[in-house]
Amino acid sequence: MKKFKTASKQSSNNRMLNRRDFLKTAAATGVGLAVATEQVFPRSSRKTPTPKAKENVSIAVIGVGNRGRHLLRLAAVQPGVKIGAICDVNPKAIEEAQKVLAQNGYQAGSVPVYTGGEYAYRDLLKRDDIDGVIVATNWDWHMPVALDTMRANKYLGLEVPGARTVEECWELVNTHEETGTNMMLLENCCYDRECMAVLKMLREGIFGIPMHATCGYRHSAWGSPKWLQPVDVKTTTEHFVKYAALRNADQYPTHGIGPVANWLDINCGNRFLYLTSVATKAKTINEYVKNHPQGGPDHPNASYNFKQGDIVTTTIKTYRGETIIVNYDNYLPRPYSRDYSLQGTNGIWEGLYRSRGIYIEGKSPKHHQWEKGDEYDKYMKEYDHPVWKDHYEKAQNAGHGGIDYFTIKDFVTCVKGNLYPPIDVYDAATWSVIIPLSERSIANGSTPEFFPDFTRGKWETREPYFGV
Repeated sequence: MKKFKTASKQSSNNRMLNRRDFLKTAAATGVGLAVATEQVFPRSSRKTPTPKAKENVSIAVIGVGNRGRHLLRLAAVQPGVKIGAICDVNPKAIEEAQKVLAQNGYQAGSVPVYTGGEYAYRDLLKRDDIDGVIVATNWDWHMPVALDTMRANKYLGLEVPGARTVEECWELVNTHEETGTNMMLLENCCYDRECMAVLKMLREGIFGIPMHATCGYRHSAWGSPKWLQPVDVKTTTEHFVKYAALRNADQYPTHGIGPVANWLDINCGNRFLYLTSVATKAKTINEYVKNHPQGGPDHPNASYNFKQGDIVTTTIKTYRGETIIVNYDNYLPRPYSRDYSLQGTNGIWEGLYRSRGIYIEGKSPKHHQWEKGDEYDKYMKEYDHPVWKDHYEKAQNAGHGGIDYFTIKDFVTCVKGNLYPPIDVYDAATWSVIIPLSERSIANGSTPEFFPDFTRGKWETREPYFGV
């Protein structure tokens, strides 16, 4: 087993305790122990010889709403990519996607369109000339389409979040293992430039042993016109209204937790053990509607009993002993933030969304004082990850500060070579399961909820593969 610089040993008693906790949790959920451990990982990996990569591949996009069209645009300009098909139930989305294709040199009618029904995508999946599929549907359809894509043996690129229940997370893993089809979670925030610089710094031991991190999704939907539409959970597809009515949980954890999981070698020598979550009361949508000229105290949404607390705070404990605070804050008025910070035995870093400062014991010039401004920028330049150094110009104008470029670039590279992805199905399940576990913890008075081990023990010997 590889010796990790940041790893710390635990006693055999602690190992046995953690194992017992996991077994109790697995027994309680009744899922996840059916497949033999030798079947956990696919034959195709970065360390396993693969057939010669294809120079040209055909990519389909299922779900061409706003996000899907953006990914369609990025895929269309990747070298060696032909857009093989698009699919959506919404005629307007198809019309807008056709404009994107036209802007990228595709003649009208040259890309097959699948629409007309919720399961039209299945006809697309029957085609032999599609190599990879990007799934960017609304959340309700992520899992059905993802599972069918893997069963059709198409390389899957799945938008976040990957799954929304414990059972769905296991189904995602089990289907991957049963079919041998690779999938990549399209978590673009893992490619955040500062976060990748911190990843490089950690691997070079700059922070010593990592101890604590913060992250989150703090993207205010305050003032959304959707808040003024009477809630109908059976028909609405607006995620942050529908699920505010249905659930009280950290509903969108992967943007925050993805980079932190890479920092802490989760599923690669380390794992999440358990979490506890707490939620505030739910008042923001009610108050907004009550005080809006088009709303008022008699508007149904002014008194609607939304389940989603306005802020959810989750604390995660890892096997190696680190702690992580994850914030979900999508309703109150505030600036955008993903709250990234890292603290280790030799220093601390806070990124763009916090103080944008760094302090390294024995290196920073002033005792216990932040290095900021030009001094901070020197660290970011010195430890800039090679993928950013090599592709900075191409990433410009690709969306979200360039991170979307790297996400689609890696996906296309993986499809061409049938390579094991940098963000795999076990990451997808482990990060997504925060949704149901946080919901359960909140409902039970902030009880500790244990993470299933989706790798079935393989995390102990796996080596880090993101950004290597």
